[in-house]
Amino acid sequence: MVSSRPRLRISAASACVLVLWAGTAHAATDDPQELKYQASTALPIIGGAVASVVLPGKATPACRWCDRANPNVVDRWARKATWTDPCRAAAMSYKSLAVAGAVAFIPLTHETRGEDWLVNAGAIVDSVGVTVMIMQAAKYTVRRERPAPSTCHPKHITDGNLSFFSGHTAVAFALVSSAYEVSRLRGHERSEWLWLGGAAAGVTGYLRMAGERHNLTDVIAGAGVGYLVGRWVPRHLHRKSPLESQPARVAASSPMMMGFTKGLASGALLQIGKGPGKSVQFGLTF
Repeated sequence: MVSSRPRLRISAASACVLVLWAGTAHAATDDPQELKYQASTALPIIGGAVASVVLPGKATPACRWCDRANPNVVDRWARKATWTDPCRAAAMSYKSLAVAGAVAFIPLTHETRGEDWLVNAGAIVDSVGVTVMIMQAAKYTVRRERPAPSTCHPKHITDGNLSFFSGHTAVAFALVSSAYEVSRLRGHERSEWLWLGGAAAGVTGYLRMAGERHNLTDVIAGAGVGYLVGRWVPRHLHRKSPLESQPARVAASSPMMMGFTKGLASGALLQIGKGPGKSVQFGLTF
């Protein structure tokens, strides 16, 4: 009789990969966008992410969601995927996460300008930062027991009740989905290289279950949060508005400004607002 455990391992990993596939199966944007990177946005995100990891300290919080002995039916089924050597699976999850990170950053070097690569990389870093803040808030609010006490560390660890949701999975999906969104906004047609990152992110989630570090629901939630944040941050925090991308168009699109610049008379123009449709202009020629 063939054991169902190998099949379960394959299906669990495949399900994690499909989460990414479902949201990234569309072409590049027809109107390539310019992206920006502002320290006023990046520094609070990075600082908040670091603080969310450092400030909680080393004290072990008491569990609120204490279901280690009696998990729900979905998580109980998924625990069959646990490896006989869970420590090995947990260690391998760090390697698959590193692969997802490499895939997210390295291909962006196809940009012709170094400045564009740095802006792209900054958008990805910010996506990870926002994901970490959400992850830490959820972990310390929910305080769910991990599937099993950790036997992989020689010293006592303090995260035994921080299972929900999977941080490794969330970060992996944030890396890959933000890289995809940056590529899409830039108008790059080819993004096949991101499938390797999607597979690595899915494998990361699976290995966190196989290593008894997370339940299936922890992994699914982490993948969803990482994916959504990775798509949202570049689109809403780093995409330049049309007025920022082409400031000259603002002046040229104003009839009063055109009359002023083309005329032979002297004059003055006062504009209140950002541009056409969003401003009021007062002009005087003499």
